[in-house]
Order: sequence, then structure tokens, then C-alpha cells
Amino acid sequence: MGDQIMGMRGIIRDLQEQRPLIHHMTNYVAMTAVADVTAAVGASPVVARSSVEAYDMVRHCSALVLNMGTPDSDSALAMIEAGEEAGRMGIPVLLDPVGLGSTEYRHSLAEDLLRRVDVDAIRGNGGEIAAMAGEEDTVRGVESRHLESEYVWRHAVELARSTGAVVATTGEIDWVTDGRRSVRIDSGHPMMASTVGTGCLCSAVAGCFLAVGGDTLSAVCLALQLYGLAGERAAASSPGPVAYRNQLIDSLFHLTRSAPDALDELQSLAVREEE
Repeated sequence: MGDQIMGMRGIIRDLQEQRPLIHHMTNYVAMTAVADVTAAVGASPVVARSSVEAYDMVRHCSALVLNMGTPDSDSALAMIEAGEEAGRMGIPVLLDPVGLGSTEYRHSLAEDLLRRVDVDAIRGNGGEIAAMAGEEDTVRGVESRHLESEYVWRHAVELARSTGAVVATTGEIDWVTDGRRSVRIDSGHPMMASTVGTGCLCSAVAGCFLAVGGDTLSAVCLALQLYGLAGERAAASSPGPVAYRNQLIDSLFHLTRSAPDALDELQSLAVREEE
């Protein structure tokens, strides 16, 4: 992946100089935090979920993040229409299949999105990625076998090959793959698993990086590294999950503004070539 610290600094610089508009079609639970984290890394957020305006809004944006956390018939239509327009305009699209595997409706929506939208990247937890790859009964197993590293990686590779998207699966160990190249990322903190919305925030940061990052695999890897480092630093002063989420956003702000030397803590990433 070359010099990822230089690549990280370049993306952060471009975000703060260009302040790209990131269109988040996200869920009600994490909406405010998603906007906050987008601003924290230097981009500009907009949250437009309605089919009345989502199609038009995406034309002004540099990246589109589709989050399935609280779907309804109108927002589902809006995501498809906005995603199709993003594809026509060459705007990168990231899909976060929140809760996939829990209901048939979410499964059908994910299938529609993958069929009709040119998705550049997919980010989910182990159970969501396994469900998207075709594994059944994944939701309650997320805490057990679905977080086993090789199990998660295998489904991520399968999904990347079938969709053509870069797939990131996050948890105790993160994997990012395009089906041919895979990268393992060991960062973050256990508090992330106890805090509502941290997956949505991770997808938001990855969407920001896609807006200016060039190669999709590298951009997603660097986004997850920065997010993981912020998660580690946030845990040092956090008394609980709500404060932790706020500290996480503040840590991202400081890492990209007043404490850039902390990026030197990033570990070198090795690319695993698949057969």
C-alpha cells in the first residue's frame, strides 16, 4: 500500500482544503453523530433521506453513504434513486447494511441496492457481511463464530468478488478486501462494541475518505486505521459509552488538526494477495 502515513496525511489535507460535501442517507439513531464525525475529519455533511430531494441532493456531493439502519419505504426508494444518480455522475457510494440478516425486508432492500446501484464499498460487522454473502442465521451469532477472523475474512472476499465492491468487515479484527487483495487491520478498542452507532460513524469516515482518496481499497483501509486509532485514544478518558462516543469524535478532530504527529503510531499494513 506504499507509505500509508503519507497517504493518510494527504487525504486529511485534501479533506480540509476541499471540504467535500458528503451525502449521508443514514439512520435516525446515529444521524447527529454522523454529521458531527464528518465535520470532525474536515468534510461537510448533509443528511437527506426523503425521496422528494435525495436524488437532487446527491448531484452536489462528492460521496454518498447509504445506511440501512432505520429503513422505510420512502427512504428505501430515495436510497435507490440517489445511488443510481451517483453512479451516473461517478460519485463513490458506500453501503452500510445495518441489521442485515434480521428481517426479510432488509435482505430484499440490500439485494435491490446491489442490483441497481454501482456500490464502490461495503462496510459492516461480521454478521452483516456474512448475511450479505449468503450465510443464514447470522444475527445472534455475531458475538460468537461470526467474529472469528478467518470466517469473517472468507465471507468478505466472497462478497467482494460477487459484487465488485471493496468490502470492509469491522470488529475485534478488521478486514478490507477487493476480492484479490486483503488487508488486516488491528486497531480500535473494546468500548466500540459497547457504544451505539460506532459502526455508522466508521462508515461515515470511510465515505469521507472515498470522496478524496483515489484507490478505493487504500482509502477504506486508511479510514479504518484512523478511526481505530481515534477509538484507542478516546478510551483513555472515557467513563462510559455515551461519553466514549463523544470522545471518539473529538479524538478524530484532534488527530486531523492539533495532534497529527499521533499518526506516526499507525502500524504498517501488509497486503495479502488472494488466489
